[in-house]
Amino acid sequence: MKKILLIFCISLILVSCGKKYEVYTKAQKKEMYKIALKEEENGNKQKMEEIEKLMEVLEIEAKKGDETARIERTEWHWITLEYDSITDKVKDASADLLNRKW
Repeated sequence: MKKILLIFCISLILVSCGKKYEVYTKAQKKEMYKIALKEEENGNKQKMEEIEKLMEVLEIEAKKGDETARIERTEWHWITLEYDSITDKVKDASADLLNRKW
C-alpha cells in the first residue's frame, strides 16, 4: 500500500510541475496561424482567439522569467508579422508604383 501511495504522490508531483502552455515547432505555428486566418475570414474567430490567449499566457510566463516562454512568444510574434505583411501585400497588389497606377 505504501508503494502505491508513493508512486501516486510522485506522479502527482510530476504532473503538477508541467508547463501551462504547449510548445510548437515553427512549421506548426505557421500552419496554425494560416488556418486561423482562413477561419477568421469565414467568420469563425475561435482559433484566432485561442492563439491570442496562448500568446497572453506566454507573455505572462516570460515576464516571470521563463526563457522557453519568451522564445515561443517571440516566434509567435514574428509569424504574425510575417502573415500580416503577406496579407497587406495581397490587398495592395493592384497598386503599380512604377507605372503610377494606384
